[in-house]
Amino acid sequence: MQKWDYVSVFIMWDNKRKAFYVHLTETNKRIEGIDNILTEYGEQGWELVSFSPDSYTGSMQLTGLMSRPMEMEAISYSAVFKRPKS
Repeated sequence: MQKWDYVSVFIMWDNKRKAFYVHLTETNKRIEGIDNILTEYGEQGWELVSFSPDSYTGSMQLTGLMSRPMEMEAISYSAVFKRPKS
């Protein structure tokens, strides 16, 4: 039976550079851009199995008992990758 290694990656938004990024602590390398992040992990043998928004920024205006729709934007994502155990 195949066994897997998993890694969770927190992808953050850099408002100054207007780009998503990860910081790889093992190599002290910063990777910018979702496509570049996915490519980097793919080249290391990792397969993306989950990708979802993790935190948001946005606002909702309340007016009495009525409220306007929330305008939300993801500012970070959580990605989970797997690869066969070696």
